[in-house]
Parts: sequence; structure tokens; C-alpha cells
Amino acid sequence: QYMWGEMVHRAEVGPKPCPVTKLTKDILVEKLRELTDPKTKEAASKLSVTMNEEDGVLTGLSHFWSSLPKDSMMCSIGLIMGKSMLAKYRLNGSNIPISHEVASVLVNSSNDEGSYLIPNILPSQLRKTAIPSQLRRVSLPAGIPLPRSNSLVGSVVVQAKHAIRAEKLIPHAATTFALRHRGGYDSLCNSCFTVVLEFFEWIFTTLFQSCMVSDRLARDHGCLGCMWGFAVSPFYMIWAGIMTIVTLVDRLGVTIANNIFGKNWLFFIDRRAKAKVYREIPTADGKEVSISSVLDVHAAREIAGDARKMFDQCKPSFSYHDHWNWEEVSLESLSKRVTWARKADLSTDKPMLKITPEEFQVLEERITWAKKMKMESLSYSRFCLFLGEAVHDRFLAIEDSGHAFFGAPNQEYMN
Repeated sequence: QYMWGEMVHRAEVGPKPCPVTKLTKDILVEKLRELTDPKTKEAASKLSVTMNEEDGVLTGLSHFWSSLPKDSMMCSIGLIMGKSMLAKYRLNGSNIPISHEVASVLVNSSNDEGSYLIPNILPSQLRKTAIPSQLRRVSLPAGIPLPRSNSLVGSVVVQAKHAIRAEKLIPHAATTFALRHRGGYDSLCNSCFTVVLEFFEWIFTTLFQSCMVSDRLARDHGCLGCMWGFAVSPFYMIWAGIMTIVTLVDRLGVTIANNIFGKNWLFFIDRRAKAKVYREIPTADGKEVSISSVLDVHAAREIAGDARKMFDQCKPSFSYHDHWNWEEVSLESLSKRVTWARKADLSTDKPMLKITPEEFQVLEERITWAKKMKMESLSYSRFCLFLGEAVHDRFLAIEDSGHAFFGAPNQEYMN
């Protein structure tokens, strides 16, 4: 119990911890005598009163809630539709986090390209055309493509495959850990000192590559491995030399950006500082999804794509040092972008955000409320949540509420 021993000593209610390998009879007697010290007893009594006044369950829940990556764990398309769904995948082209259920609708299972998404339907074309009622009553297993021929839906699917570029489906990490120790970058002097230390570390790593590679291969493959290690070690040295330059440029970039320009960068060009945590991805459950629900998913996907472009135009960045799980943009900058998009949509045939003037009004009211709540920045997930409240009425009248995940909107999460 190394951690708890240190915590007890810091609280002055116990002696300094001693490793069990160094524990002797005399040390144990000394530690027990320290426990009988009046100052230790007094500190323990004060701590007892404090612990009795504390709500342990609420404190633990608050700690859990503060560490929960709320702004990076939800499906953006689901938030727009008013549903609470955990994000399991991400579209690498548009960088939109989606749930397994949404991916089951978007993915074309007959696609030979593996985990690439090809939209089954172009919602903008389908909504302009009256869809026969019998088509809305058809239900398909999740992930199964819609018919490709002899129907209105099938003809649009073929057009969609050639009209929209495929996007790759990759795992989504809701949590990102910073592997680099940020304490060395809290000031300009400390940052420069840390840069020098890391630079010399890589220099020595480069110089000793011939020994390190040969030793590692010799342990695995014996004499032949050692000989092969000497043969390939120059290539390892070249690679280590390149990484030394990359590391130096990255650390200097972070130092200048954070300490001179007031940024909050974790890396400049070296992404190895970020360690992503992935959750187990479930398999398809085979539940049914109605045609009308598929249309709604694609409509929300279109809004999410436009929202992502608008969000990226506001230059997102990490808001503070407590986490690196999601990026945020200035609420003022996003508000100006939404207002400008609303005015631009009235004078152009290609709107930046495909929502109605009434929905724009609700969105602006939500952003105004956020300003009154003294929110200075906003994440992409919260922006999608605001959009979900603006377009809420679009996804209320879903006929097959018992299919898959398309039930009533989750008002509890929206609140």
C-alpha cells in the first residue's frame, strides 16, 4: 500500500512509510512509537471529524463525473437526433464520432473495400421525392444495404455510391492520455531545459543503436540474430537520427507556442505524446432498422458534417491543462460563424448549415443562453447537442419506434 502509506504520512496521522524489504525490528518499534505521539493523535482526531462531515459517495461521484470525458464519448449524429448513444467509431474524413448503431446504418455490407463507408441514400434527393408508403414499412437488419434496383431507393443508392467519396471507419477513442510529462513545460526556462534533456536522450539512443539492436536480436535468435542486428543497425541509426530532429522541432514548437504565444499544445508534429484509449467494439446485433429511420440518420449525418466544417473553421484547440480528450472553440467565434451562416444561407443556393430559419433562431437562442451561463468555449459534441435541440421536431415522428435504437428522444441527456 505505497500510495496510502504516503497519504497517511502527508496527513500527519502516521509515520513515514518504510518498504517491507528494509523493515527491521528497530524501525518497526520506532514507527509504533511515532503513532503514540500526541501530535499524531490530535491530527487523527481532526481528520476523523473532517471525514465524518464529508459525503463520501457524493465526493466519489463528483470525482468520477469530473473525470468522465462527456464531450468526447457521445455519438454526434445521435445528439442531433436527440438520442444518447456512445461513440465507438469515427469517420476519418470528417472526424465525426458515431455509435455502432449509426455505423450499422451507414455501412454498406456488400462493399468489398472493407471498413469503408458508402452512404446508402442521399437524403436531400429522397426527401424531395414522395416515397411510397409501402417502402416505409420495409425493415432491414442493421448493416444490410437497401435494395439497389427496381425501386426509388435503389436508384438513389447507385447515385450516392458515385456521388460521395467513401470514408474510412476507424475506432474512436473517448479518452486521450498525455504521455509527455507536462510539468517540464510549465515555464520557458523549464521547457528549454526539458528540450535539451530530451534531445541528448535521443542523441545517445541514436549512437547506441548498433549495440541495442544486436543485443535484442541476439536474445531472440542467437548468433544469427546478433549478426543480422549489426547488419541492419545503420538503418535503425538513420531512423533514430530522423526522430531526434523531429523530437527537437516538436519540443521547440510546443515551448514557443505554449510559453510565448499562450497556446495549449500537447504536440507540434510528434503525435506520440497522445495515447488513445479504445473500448471494446460490439458486433452487429441484427436488430431491424426501418427505411424512415435510415433516412433520418442520413439527414442528421448531413447536418453533422456541416457542423463539423463550421466548428473546424473556428480553429479548435485544447481548452485547459486538465485533459486532452477533446478540443473546444471560442463561443464568441462560433456565434459569429452561425450568424454569418444564417445570413449567407438566405442569399445562396448552397447553405453552409442545412437548417431552416426557425431552426437557426433556436440555435442562436441556445448559444445566447450559453453566453449567459458564462461559457467561454464549446466542444463539437455540445454544438451538436444545441443543433439537436434546434432540429428536434424533425426526428419526433418516427414510425417504427421499436426498431433498434430509434425510440423516443432521450430528454434526460438533452437536459
